[in-house]
Amino acid sequence: MVVQANCLIVVTYRDSNYMWKDRALNEKDITETVVTATEHTIHYLVPHFWGPFAQPSRIERVTITQQGHTFRLPWQAEMNPAAPSALSMDLRLHYDGHELLTGVTWN
Repeated sequence: MVVQANCLIVVTYRDSNYMWKDRALNEKDITETVVTATEHTIHYLVPHFWGPFAQPSRIERVTITQQGHTFRLPWQAEMNPAAPSALSMDLRLHYDGHELLTGVTWN
């Protein structure tokens, strides 16, 4: 079952001026799917993520916040090797039995 993502996902990147910046992802570009009561998957794809940013830019981490709980995932350097202008990622969200986010991993 696909549901509306109810979390804030932020990508931290270093721009071409070597300044660290955060960019919140647009919820309309996020697809969340319920796998089980305790696991959801999130898929994000934007073909022109880097459009407004000059190269070279580099992602450092992805932060997911839901209901006041924040989880940080280091960016995997091998992601998106073929399409440098696009950003695509797949995450797995882990919940306890009470809909509380307890962890996030790369899917």
